[in-house]
Amino acid sequence: MSINNYYLLDDMERYNLDFDRTKYEDKSVEEIVEEFREFYSKRFPVDVTTWIRVNSPKDEMIYKQAFSDQVCFVRDAINHLFYENSDSGYEELKVNPVLVINTHTSKSIKLPVYKINLRKYKLSMIIRNNFHDWKLSIVSEQEINVDFMELFDETKTINSVYCEGFKEDQVFQSFKDNKKQFTVEIYDRNRLFTFMYLLNNYLKKDNPRKHAFSPIKC
Repeated sequence: MSINNYYLLDDMERYNLDFDRTKYEDKSVEEIVEEFREFYSKRFPVDVTTWIRVNSPKDEMIYKQAFSDQVCFVRDAINHLFYENSDSGYEELKVNPVLVINTHTSKSIKLPVYKINLRKYKLSMIIRNNFHDWKLSIVSEQEINVDFMELFDETKTINSVYCEGFKEDQVFQSFKDNKKQFTVEIYDRNRLFTFMYLLNNYLKKDNPRKHAFSPIKC
């Protein structure tokens, strides 16, 4: 059995308690991926690493590399940012992975709608990128009083039709109108990372690390 098969079967054991891996040990990666892709598509949320193992675009797709870059950016740059320099950062990351909660399509590629849960700050984020721009919704128990340095239009209300993959109740007012629940449009990954950097600094200062860590539940 290839190493890829082991990863796929390990993933499924976490999501299906009745799963019998012995029935799949002689199947090809292609056979397993096709069946597991269908399984996960009906059982959101799924952690993003599990999701991409069965949803990677075909090699001939022009935007395959852009897809991989996008997923790695959200998982390895954005999410990790909120756990850097924390004594419990590694443990928190393991139990608070980036989740895929829905999908949308752009450039003929199925793309994830991401959710990041920051339990320690009582804040969650929903993010999507369609190879053109980023849409981001934030729900927080506290007001986010951050100077975002004109990274986006703080007065703009985003129509839900432009937030592909978001449910209606996941699209909110502008940042100016509601600093606890808002949806914004950001045009490139550098601006998005800067947004997250500023947000993280604000949350750390406003929420000292003495807060106890507790794992998030899907």
